[in-house]
Amino acid sequence: MAQGKGAAPAVPAVAAYKRGREFKVILPPDISEWIEREAREEGRPQSRIIINHLSRVPYLDRQAKLGELIRDMETTLAKYGSRITQIELNEALLRALDEALAAGSEAQRQPPLDRLRVIRRAMLETERKVAQGEREQLTARVEQLERQIAAIEALPASALDKDNLPSLKDELARMQRLAAGE
Repeated sequence: MAQGKGAAPAVPAVAAYKRGREFKVILPPDISEWIEREAREEGRPQSRIIINHLSRVPYLDRQAKLGELIRDMETTLAKYGSRITQIELNEALLRALDEALAAGSEAQRQPPLDRLRVIRRAMLETERKVAQGEREQLTARVEQLERQIAAIEALPASALDKDNLPSLKDELARMQRLAAGE
């Protein structure tokens, strides 16, 4: 093919497999509005916005797992922190008890007994906070499992994830029994 004066140079054809695959998708109105708005704000084509979001999908599972691990670590650190607090309170309790036992008169015994009462109140408060934190984490885990099960049940019957349902349901039942105090 001859090029004339002023004609644009011929663009070499690019093989289809190098261009990528074309997909035609009908998006719900709320998602299409979101894509259009983001494309306008960023000054990019809508297809680039969609591609950017789709490219993040493989990392979402890892982020969810990381979030779960962080929540577990927070609980673990809270438990260890409460144990350290309990150890410190136990040491203070023993010192106050030794003082009370060593006191010769009722007047000398009263200040250590008052300290014992304060320390015991602090111990009970610490135990209450730990128990509350454990209940909150258990409740969050139960809710997360319920969402996972609902999402898997909504998948087509041929989905491989459906194989995980029995074990997830068993885990959910175990956690619900724990939450109920059984």
